[in-house]
Formats: sequence, structure tokens, C-alpha cells
Amino acid sequence: MHGLRLDQTPKVLFTCTNIHGETVALVVRHQLSDLPFWFCHNPALFNRQTPDEVRKDLFNAVLDANDKDRPDGTVYADKVALRKGFRGAAFFHIHLTDQGAALVRSTGISSNVTEIAASDIATPSKVRQLNDAARFAIKNVL
Repeated sequence: MHGLRLDQTPKVLFTCTNIHGETVALVVRHQLSDLPFWFCHNPALFNRQTPDEVRKDLFNAVLDANDKDRPDGTVYADKVALRKGFRGAAFFHIHLTDQGAALVRSTGISSNVTEIAASDIATPSKVRQLNDAARFAIKNVL
């Protein structure tokens, strides 16, 4: 089965709930993230007609099958939605569980992960470094 090239897939805004119960965005390298390449071969994930609940189950199943460091059946996200973003480009809003957030933070790029809370949107120095797509997504999600 042919899938999409990575550059054809929507980018991702990861969010999670911090220890204070506040939703925060996990922004990697000041921009929206790429999906791992294993998701490119799952067309239902990118179909706008796919219900979010099904999309969430697909996301968790693909990640669970490819993550060998956590037990089988681990739930990584409790929400996966396809949204319209900056200049009409689609993006995924993926709200991670604690295990999913730990996975994002534990990647080799974890030193480039910035947490941005809703209260940070008013802080120009924190938001200025984001690209337009990330800034748009965060303002619309948080």
C-alpha cells in the first residue's frame, strides 16, 4: 500500500496536562512537529471523514506497535484531531497521556522541547521564537 511522503503529511501540535492540571503545548524546535514515518502508510489517519475517536485508536495502535520500550497496550494519546491551521494547512492536535508526553520528552530531540502554557501566549519573548504555524496552532488550541 502506498502512503504519503513525510513532507505531505500534516504537522503535529502535541499538548499534555502538566502537574498543575494546566494544558501545555510541547513544541519541538519552535515549530509544529513531523509525524514519525510509520504513520505515513495509514490513510485513514489523514482522512477528514475519519472520526477523532477512530483516529485516536489508530494513532495509539501504530505507536504501540513501533515503541519497543514500553509495554504492549500503552495508551499514548487521549485525543487526536485533524484541524485547519495557518493558511488553511491541516495539522494534528494530539493531546498526550503521561506516557505519550514522556515519549516525546525522551526522544533524541528532547533538549529542543519547549513547554508553552496558555499564560505564556501573552509573553512575547516565549511566543516570538515560534514559527507562524506553531503560533497559530497554539493560540487556537490552548
